Amino acid sequence: MIHKKPLLFAPCAFNLAETSRMVEIAKGVAQNAAASQAFEIHLISDGGAFESLIEKHGFALTPMDPVAPLSAPLRLTVLAACGCPAC
Repeated sequence: MIHKKPLLFAPCAFNLAETSRMVEIAKGVAQNAAASQAFEIHLISDGGAFESLIEKHGFALTPMDPVAPLSAPLRLTVLAACGCPAC
């Protein structure tokens, strides 16, 4: 039995571009014979209007709750790291 490594996708599901990009990458992994045997695909999200896009393409979605509300300094750090306008 081959042990698959987890491959985690965590799109900002309120952003269509990011969500669709992550779905397309996950689809590519799932459709590639070698990659699909090596990796178990996981998608997580803490909400957003485009979560249904993930499930529409047959991927299970694990909802996540934010651990803490975003404070102003943390919000700027997330924006710098993520680049999402909603962060």
